[in-house]
Amino acid sequence: MIDLLRAHLDANPSKAELARLALLEAAIEEFGLRGVEGARTRAIAEKAQQNLGSIAYYFKNKEGLYYAVAETTTGMMRTLMQPVFEQADALIAREAEQPLSFDDCLQMVLKLVEPMMQALLGSERMAALSLIIMREQMRPTQIFDLYYERLVRPLHTYLTHFLARCAGDDPTSAQAMARAHAIVGQVLIFRNAQAALCRRTGWASIDGAQREIVYASIRASVEATMRGFDAHSSPRSQS
Repeated sequence: MIDLLRAHLDANPSKAELARLALLEAAIEEFGLRGVEGARTRAIAEKAQQNLGSIAYYFKNKEGLYYAVAETTTGMMRTLMQPVFEQADALIAREAEQPLSFDDCLQMVLKLVEPMMQALLGSERMAALSLIIMREQMRPTQIFDLYYERLVRPLHTYLTHFLARCAGDDPTSAQAMARAHAIVGQVLIFRNAQAALCRRTGWASIDGAQREIVYASIRASVEATMRGFDAHSSPRSQS
């Protein structure tokens, strides 16, 4: 995500744009480590190599900076996921004329999971942002709606739809939504419980070849889960 932030800069960014970006990057780390209440504006300014007054200049106050972090990162993550969301919309539109097969649903769910893996696991520097999102899940603040409306709700809705079609469920049911949540959890566990995996495997960190092992494991687990949900292979559908 931090790399994505820089990727959206103009070829010749102004000094102000670079200063604002440096503050956002430093704030992601500080908010991830300490939460919005414990974060120190002085530490953010020092890490960004900016004077303390720059936070007030660009963001008004710490709460404004926290909102800017949420607004910027959710916008970048939505941009990353938008092409897959559009593919999901197209498949749902096609469904009225041609029922979806198990493979249609499986491939679409895997496509939805892929950018989620890239966003949350693609860099060790994403750990801080993941901590911010985790805190918002446990103790929602005013920015939870941003994460929910821009990212969680659309992703969760698409996952629920295709899992429900696969399992023969009502996509508006709590069971279908809970099953979609379980799929999300198969990605989040590799971020939230990374230390345990590294201890078990002897890895110093998860990058390069290690990350590919994780990605392959998630894909295989998602496929196995969906095959378990497949209405055509369940006792219910064979009766």
